[in-house]
Amino acid sequence: MTTIRTGVGRAVEGGYEQFGKSVYGDLVGHTSYLGLIVFSLTGRRITRADEALLDELTVASHVSEPRVWPIKLSWIVASLGRALPGYVAGIIALDSDILGGRVGEDAARSLVELQAAVAGSGGGDQDIVAFIHRQTKLYGFGVPVRSVDERLVAFRAALAQQGYETGEHWALAQRYWRLVKEVRGVEVNIIGAAAAILLDLGFTPEQVAPMAVTLLQPTFLSNALEASVQSPPDLKCLPREAVCYTGPAPRISARAVKK
Repeated sequence: MTTIRTGVGRAVEGGYEQFGKSVYGDLVGHTSYLGLIVFSLTGRRITRADEALLDELTVASHVSEPRVWPIKLSWIVASLGRALPGYVAGIIALDSDILGGRVGEDAARSLVELQAAVAGSGGGDQDIVAFIHRQTKLYGFGVPVRSVDERLVAFRAALAQQGYETGEHWALAQRYWRLVKEVRGVEVNIIGAAAAILLDLGFTPEQVAPMAVTLLQPTFLSNALEASVQSPPDLKCLPREAVCYTGPAPRISARAVKK
């Protein structure tokens, strides 16, 4: 039988340790909620300023519209009367190749690859354009129904207002996003922005996925709770007037024909 070893943490007398730190001695009173998530995923402590930056990103990422997929999925499941199953149903949909955490991971990996490509070729705009042409799929782009992602607009405003200092991935991403818009005609969205910020905070692409999903938890929690309280009947079973059968007519048996 294979022995499974964890590098995350262990129970010790009077408490717990994680990555060599005492939960009660080193973390309590010194780390925020998002700071604890960063530490739990990466084993690194971040500064209070970086924690505040993640707070701004979380608030800017918040979507309160329940008709947007996959938030609507949380409503449908939670309408059965339990909030947490609805919350989990919506969150699991974020492990998708079109939205959510996995897209954040792919967007981060693309930025890492872009950084390596321009580092070896001079780093001019023409090198970024060449990189764009080599991409069969772009990650962290696309803003359906509207011209820009309002979440990213709000996050940029928060960056400017608070005077946060962004890093090299964010600086490179600004050029990348501008040139993608010129070459491919698509706008960056908040997932692409989150990927750049998290890379600057020292995340690996694999660590970006769970962190990006964590940023979206308030959206799903609030909608799942409201749906469970309201428990609307129409989400449990469609009303008859909303259902229309368009298939073949019912078959008549030979015995019925004889009658």
